[in-house]
Amino acid sequence: MHSPLARHLSEEDLRACIEDSSSLLALICDFPCHIQAVERCVKAVTDASSKVCGSSALDGYNRARIVDRTIMPAFETKAEYKPGIIDK
Repeated sequence: MHSPLARHLSEEDLRACIEDSSSLLALICDFPCHIQAVERCVKAVTDASSKVCGSSALDGYNRARIVDRTIMPAFETKAEYKPGIIDK
């Protein structure tokens, strides 16, 4: 399974990149860099960099935010949201 950034590359292209770094430069220009996941990561890192200093603190801040978001419930509709449930 290829990552979203390398999904459009064939096995031959990947092998050529490993063997010859000059072919890698030509392929880098074709990478789709504006997918939603990339934009979310850029926003998360930008927000974190304004709040903490240092690479280990930045990493810890980002990991803590990811864990917090997995703990919080996700609602599909407004009817599923019941105020006060989280407060208890």
